[in-house]
Amino acid sequence: MKKTVVLSGGINVDGVTMEGVRVAFAGQPFDLIHLLDHSIKYFDPEFKNQGDDFLGIIDRILTYDRIVFATPIYWYAMSGVMKVFFDRLTDLLSFQKNRGEKLIGKECCAVVSGGNFELPLGFEIPFRDTCAYLKMDFKGIFYYYSGKDPQEKLQNKERLITFHKLI
Repeated sequence: MKKTVVLSGGINVDGVTMEGVRVAFAGQPFDLIHLLDHSIKYFDPEFKNQGDDFLGIIDRILTYDRIVFATPIYWYAMSGVMKVFFDRLTDLLSFQKNRGEKLIGKECCAVVSGGNFELPLGFEIPFRDTCAYLKMDFKGIFYYYSGKDPQEKLQNKERLITFHKLI
């Protein structure tokens, strides 16, 4: 079984996005890093932001086989804290290249929650392309519908079956 860490970008650690994570990984152990519990400064091209928690989080996730990005959809995109985290991955391309190279081959995927019937067009691009750029093995996205339509909620089961085939 793959050692899994979930990076939660939701506001509520017990919210709908984490409900989606628990559905996606039912019966599988995972550790959780709730990004809002940490201080992650914005990307700085001069790397003056090094006094925050970003590199500590990176050092933690490097000990895992699978990294799960968990985020609700806010205005057709990932949450702000998740976006800041993604922007900071730039640190791993030059200033912290030794750490970035340790991400090569790591499996990653995303669990995303939202109230629309499907993911916004192009939503997966930052996840897929960032993982490709870092030479990580992107397995796909499990979209967890959290709206009120009971028929659409049934689609979560179909999406889960597809997701499990990917991971």
